[in-house]
Amino acid sequence: MDKTDWPTTLSIEGETYTLLAQRRQGGAIYRAIDTDRILRIGTPAGMETEISLSWTLAEQWFPIAKPFATGISDGFAYILEEFLGEQHFGAIFARGFAEEGMIPTASLEEYGSVIRSLLRSQASHTSGPLDPDAFRRSTHIPILRNERPDWITVLERAFERHWATVSRYPSVLTHYDCNPYNAYPKGMIDFETSGAGPWGYDAVSAICAIGWFPEAGDFERTGAYVYTDEQIAAYYHMLDTYALEKNLPPISEAREAFEFFRGVWACARMGDVPKLQAWRYARFERIFLERI
Repeated sequence: MDKTDWPTTLSIEGETYTLLAQRRQGGAIYRAIDTDRILRIGTPAGMETEISLSWTLAEQWFPIAKPFATGISDGFAYILEEFLGEQHFGAIFARGFAEEGMIPTASLEEYGSVIRSLLRSQASHTSGPLDPDAFRRSTHIPILRNERPDWITVLERAFERHWATVSRYPSVLTHYDCNPYNAYPKGMIDFETSGAGPWGYDAVSAICAIGWFPEAGDFERTGAYVYTDEQIAAYYHMLDTYALEKNLPPISEAREAFEFFRGVWACARMGDVPKLQAWRYARFERIFLERI
């Protein structure tokens, strides 16, 4: 069984680590006092897939926290990895937006470089044709069907329409929650729920995810920044240029389809924040279902 209360400090391989957070899925995250290293620790069963995935992603040059070592301490499995930075891009964007009224171009370009690195690694490790049923599960369409049975018919029609677009892209290891809050200047975090998906999905998710938060109002959560139209256009120009280099269809041509699937993902499993859930349902229906 996993611990429920982790100590404030741990000593592993001669280094002392201080507790950063206890993880909802079990285990904890620590940071080394004297070096730029992070420690993730939990039960062997809970950490087995996570550790294996970290090594695989590092070997395939994904932009992640590079692992240094793994081991067992007091019956718990751990992995030592690179520290990616003090602030994720979500905080960087929010600070810039609050101070300047817009996200600084330099910050957005730096974020774009991380996403381009992700696209490069994905394009170098494709895995054959996409499985539509697996993609349904990964984007949480069965969950949303259960939450909104009144949408079942129209969701199915929308899936078939947008699947025809995204299935043109190769299957790659996909983050599925790619957004500025999971990205740092030196790489990305939270690949634990990744799976196979179409190349380009993460890149679109990276820019459209903030749209699933209202800018203001009486909601449990709101967005801390917005992109300008010019910034969005520049971002998609970068994506399309890289897609053409890889002899793949421009990502902007599949933007609506990718945004649909990201919208499904954003709407599902939001019962703990009912006001935001209702807002997302209404936005999703207005944008994607009323035209079907």
